[in-house]
Amino acid sequence: MGLRSWWQNLVYLMRHYPPQFVEVVMLLLAIILLLFWSATGSWTFLVLCLSYAAGSSMAMLVREAMFPPPQFQATQAVAILLLLMSLCTLADLVFNQI
Repeated sequence: MGLRSWWQNLVYLMRHYPPQFVEVVMLLLAIILLLFWSATGSWTFLVLCLSYAAGSSMAMLVREAMFPPPQFQATQAVAILLLLMSLCTLADLVFNQI
């Protein structure tokens, strides 16, 4: 019963809120890649993780700019923090790898 309701919620989210679904998928992939990076230590997993996180946060900011909510939501602040952390870590990787 629990799996069926989970699947129904996922299908509902895909049909009615496609941008949020894409953002959630990107964040889940970023979390999975972060786990791979922590297990292997390979910087390629970290770069992919940060790219997904930056892309997801940019998608959130664009969606919030196009359709602003009536009240303040923490989504904007979290997206900005995630974007800044991702870009700073990517810049650190690039400059330290050269």
